[in-house]
Amino acid sequence: EQWAATVATLVDALDIVLVRVRHRVNVRDARRLSVRTRERGAVLVVLGTTWPEAPEMRLQATAGEWTGLGEGHGHLQARRLVVEADGRRGAARTRRVELWLPAPDGGLATAEPLAEVRPFLRPAEGRG
Repeated sequence: EQWAATVATLVDALDIVLVRVRHRVNVRDARRLSVRTRERGAVLVVLGTTWPEAPEMRLQATAGEWTGLGEGHGHLQARRLVVEADGRRGAARTRRVELWLPAPDGGLATAEPLAEVRPFLRPAEGRG
């Protein structure tokens, strides 16, 4: 019942706060937390779809595949993941990146595209 006050206290104390709300958030609480987060220079990461307003930025994993498994044997070594970011204001243009989780050094690294896809151009009919 007091989740908004608890989150506000966490925003005062921490630079990044990750929350998952299982009920619908009312607009007044969402706006107060957004203002408080901006004032403190913090980041509020909300998981799920219960927030009543569009986020400043949204991250979404759109595709992924595991590597390391053979034909019924082996072990998972890494995950290649496509992440898209979009949002409001400066983040209005959708950006996409492919990541390795984990990278060879154990961290995070961008994955090189497997190939560049270009549209197939057909010659115009009737020309010759």
